[in-house]
Amino acid sequence: MKKILLIFLMVLSLHSLAQNVKHVFLYTKMDAKHTFYDGTKAEVWVYGYYDPATHQKLSASLPGPFLEFNVGDSVIIHFWNDTGEPHTIHLHGLDVDQPNDGVPNTSYAVAAFDSTTYHFNTDHPGNFLYHCHVHTSIHLQKGMYGGIRVWGNPNQLFSGGPYFYQSSDFIASDVYTNWNTDIFQDYFLINGMQNQQTGMYQQDIIYVEEDTSYLLNLFNIGYSITDFIFPNELNAVVHSSDGRPLPSIHQTDSLRIYPGERYSVIIKPSMYYNGTIDVKYKSMFEDQYHHTNQIWVNIFPSEIKEEKSISTIIYPNPASEYLTVESLIKDQEITVFDTQGKILTQLIFGGKNTYDISNWKPGTYYFKIGNEIKPIVISR
Repeated sequence: MKKILLIFLMVLSLHSLAQNVKHVFLYTKMDAKHTFYDGTKAEVWVYGYYDPATHQKLSASLPGPFLEFNVGDSVIIHFWNDTGEPHTIHLHGLDVDQPNDGVPNTSYAVAAFDSTTYHFNTDHPGNFLYHCHVHTSIHLQKGMYGGIRVWGNPNQLFSGGPYFYQSSDFIASDVYTNWNTDIFQDYFLINGMQNQQTGMYQQDIIYVEEDTSYLLNLFNIGYSITDFIFPNELNAVVHSSDGRPLPSIHQTDSLRIYPGERYSVIIKPSMYYNGTIDVKYKSMFEDQYHHTNQIWVNIFPSEIKEEKSISTIIYPNPASEYLTVESLIKDQEITVFDTQGKILTQLIFGGKNTYDISNWKPGTYYFKIGNEIKPIVISR
């Protein structure tokens, strides 16, 4: 009996050593300010990181920090509720036991100015969410949510599944800035942004080379139904839902995601495309859409073919430090503008010219030559 117990303890110890322990330190903030697309600055409730050594509060944002783990991790979330109201962290979609589920009625709420820890193991890859489950309809709509991604094999969606080169995460949500009797939300967001804000930051724009597989992790944590509309040029294929592979994959030009759902979609564009994936927000109370946001997509060719029939060529693409423009037309006019349509510069030249672009910010720029528009990607 002693030998059996000893063997059991040895196996348990080896299992514990094999797991990679990940610590996450989150706090709550109920007086954060968020600037919406129309300039409105409203109070939101959010999660943020804190330094465990000094208890210094670090960044807090809407949505909350995006948490990433690997299969086999043993995760410990240290939660500090530094506010005057109870809060929790509910691990939406993850396989956790009841004490770590973050639902007040079945586990517990973290009292004002108190702290706790949540424990779970990551057994399989997938997309998940976390949010406060105290008076959920209020706390969630005020901004207390974030995304979770568990990774498996490098650049593979799941074991035996497809491979991809890069990935992006997009969290759809909606927000009430002031709680009232109106059932319709004030703002409709994608990664905390709306309208013209969605193209402001390079990390929220998809840059992908043609014939390259690119993973989109899509989440809906709002109270609206969201429809993601994929242009045919992207060849979008749905592979997994709610952290599990689908029994059969399917190519689609649209994907409806209900509140709380998560999907993984791989795009593999076969041609140049510059445009958007539209995200439409539909009310659950009436059969109509209330808003549409855009996810900007820039597909660039793997190479530029210098055919003699082309009067003006621009290379390399993507570029880094220098950009060369060759034109067969004398006094050729080129207008350069950004993704928001703002004109940055106008050039008139002929022949071959090389430009220093080392001070240009990474991103996509559009060169208008006559009636043709050429996207040029600056990457470093």
